Order: sequence, then structure tokens, then C-alpha cells
Amino acid sequence: MSHRQRDTHTATVTRPSDTDGESDFMGAPVQDDSVEVATLSVRVQSPAEAGNLGTDAAGEVVTADKVVWTSNPEAAQVQVDDHLTLDRVGPTDPDGEDVYLVQQVREQFGRRVSQPELWVFDCDRYTGQR
Repeated sequence: MSHRQRDTHTATVTRPSDTDGESDFMGAPVQDDSVEVATLSVRVQSPAEAGNLGTDAAGEVVTADKVVWTSNPEAAQVQVDDHLTLDRVGPTDPDGEDVYLVQQVREQFGRRVSQPELWVFDCDRYTGQR
């Protein structure tokens, strides 16, 4: 196990629902108001470590489908009940893993502040949501 592993936290992830191809007058996709919500066990890692994570406290093997990783150490400060937005950006080939870009947004001094970007592997399989 890597010495860089951090504690596992729970984060709430929201994803805009399918728009069925609708667009506004400017041609931008129209997002439905409803969102799908998933809860992730978040362990921040570097990309190089994502494939070899060892086991968690319960003895379960930890693989990339349960991991959020980032190359930015500031993004390791994921806290319980943090709200993250989730956008699918992969796979690049049909047999590849689902890859998601996650943007963390926090309220700081009355302003919404975007935190460093995180990446989630195979989030649908882990959360059971499609």
C-alpha cells in the first residue's frame, strides 16, 4: 500500500439528468432540473497509484472503480458531504473504463469556489447508477 493514501471520506455527487437532445435558442443543451445523486467512498490518489491500492479497513480490495484521484494535493481535502458535480468524459474506446471529470465546489466567504479537478473511474459501476 502506498504511503500517499489518505483516509476514505464520503462525498455526494450530483449529475444532470438526460436532456433527450433538447437545446435552447443558442444551441446549448438544456439540462433538466432533476439530478441523479450518488454517494462515493472517496480515496484521493495519484493516477499512477490508481491500479494498485491494496485493501481497505474492511479487508476489501480497493481498485480504481472506488477511487477518486488527482495530481493536485489540495484536492485531497475532500470532506464528508462535500458536493461534487460529475461529467462523463470517457472511455475513449468501447472496452475502456468509464471515466468522469468531477468538479468540487465549496462556499468560501459567501462565494462559490471551484476546487481542483478530480477524476473518478467507473463511477456507474460503483454507485449502481446508469
